[in-house]
Amino acid sequence: MKEYTKAMQAVQEAQDADEEGKHKREIDEQTQKVTMALYTQRAGESEEETLQRAMRDPEIAVRICCCLTGPLFTLVRVPNRE
Repeated sequence: MKEYTKAMQAVQEAQDADEEGKHKREIDEQTQKVTMALYTQRAGESEEETLQRAMRDPEIAVRICCCLTGPLFTLVRVPNRE
């Protein structure tokens, strides 16, 4: 999972660096490949498994919100504190 996250960050950095859009097609293809790999890896994952995976990620904080229908799990990305 971490490798896909790193790959997505690299693609985002490439997108930011490609100000003129000369490599837009290649970057879009790589974005699609990483996204599809993530979806494939997570296929069939239950909500509990998703929550457990998120809780293992130190950059993710889990906030439980109570609403009329019961608890709702909201994943919030916490910025790096470097």
